[in-house]
This record gives sequence, C-alpha cells and structure tokens, in this order.
Amino acid sequence: MKLWSTNGMGRFALDVVVCVAIVLVVTTGLPQLLAWLGVSTAAPSLLTIVAIIATQNAAILGYVCWRMQHHDNRTTHIGWRSRTSWVGACFWAVPAVFGANLVVAGGFALFGVRHNQAASYPLSAGDTIGQLVFAVVAVVVAPLCEEILFRGYLLGRLRDMVPTWAAVIVSAMLFATAHSFAAQNGAIVLIVGTFAMGVVLGWARVASRSLWPAVVAHMVNNGVAITAVIYCINHPGRGCALSP
Repeated sequence: MKLWSTNGMGRFALDVVVCVAIVLVVTTGLPQLLAWLGVSTAAPSLLTIVAIIATQNAAILGYVCWRMQHHDNRTTHIGWRSRTSWVGACFWAVPAVFGANLVVAGGFALFGVRHNQAASYPLSAGDTIGQLVFAVVAVVVAPLCEEILFRGYLLGRLRDMVPTWAAVIVSAMLFATAHSFAAQNGAIVLIVGTFAMGVVLGWARVASRSLWPAVVAHMVNNGVAITAVIYCINHPGRGCALSP
C-alpha cells in the first residue's frame, strides 16, 4: 500500500492553492479589467462569462504544463501520450457518465430538488454567434483543461501518495468542490452529480491508462447538456424551460 509522502503532500497542497488563487484572481480581476476597457459588467454578460472561463482554464493549463515540464519532467504522467488503445474505454465511459448524472438528478428530483446552473448562462434567443462561442468554450475548452488538471495532473499526484481508489475519490471531491458555486439553487445536486461524474472519469483514466476517454466522455456530456440548454432558450414555448 502506498503511504503518504510529506514532500509529495506539500507539493500537492501547493498545486491546489495555486489553482484556487488563479480562479479567484481571474474571477475578481477580469471583470474589473473589462470594465476599465469600457465593457459593461453591471450584470454577468456572455462576454464576461466566456472570458472568465477561457482565462481561468488557460492559466491553470499553463501552470500545469509548467510544473510538468520544469519540475516533474514526466510529460506522459497525465496520460496525454498514451501507448495503449483507449478508444474502447470511451464506449463504456460515455454512458457511465450519463448514467451517473441521471441517477443523481433523478434521485434528487423525487424530492423536488433541482439545480439551476443553466439559468446562470446569459444566453439570448437568436444570438447564434454568442451561443456558438459559449458552446466551444463549454464543450471543448473547459472539459479538456479540467481533465488535464483533475484526472491528469492532480490524480497522478495523488496516486504517488495514496492507493488508486483513494486518489480517484479525492480528485472527484476536488472536481465537485470546483463546481460548487455554479448554481444558486439546488447546489447539492450539482455537487453530488459532479462528484459521481468525477469518480467515473477518474476510473476511466486509471482503467484505460489514458486521459482521452475521460476527455471524450466529459466533452460529450457537456455537449448534450449545452445543446439542450440552447434549444430551450431558442424554443421557450416547446415544453422545456430553465429554472430561474
């Protein structure tokens, strides 16, 4: 059994602190920068949301790449360059992610609890360009960068210190915590759902020895969700509505 490494745990804690600091600095500083440039940030605009998500992910990705290149010197550590066939794992990872989300959402729905994450997206009906830009960021950029961070770098760090099952659980907890403020109502549904999703994605990473099944499953999950949100916004009278 792997034991805790004091030095490893210290480095891991530093990585988490740096990532949290990046999120806080971008979230608070970027709106002020946009306001200084003359962009209205009185209410969360689509430009502001997209800029924050893209900048956060780019900054965290840059930090992870810097750490891997100059400190760990193991570019394959995150499973980026897989020497094994990972395509087959996608065929069970994708439905497993959907299944986990459906079970969690369905279970809470029985008690009348739902989260309103989608309602926080400042999308407008008919704004094709805005919807497309948001979709690219939410379906491609965010999943790719999040998987490199949570299932690649942080999970790899944890596996150097604790058993694999514990590393998967802890990385999923960090993943859920990072999404805990994405909904104003029913946040518990989002937290439990992202935790379950994180466990599935973490296991896909470990079982396939590649990051790509987790990336593909995450992108497909977000793609279906964003497509549904955009459809509801463009067709409000067809029986689907977003929670306020």
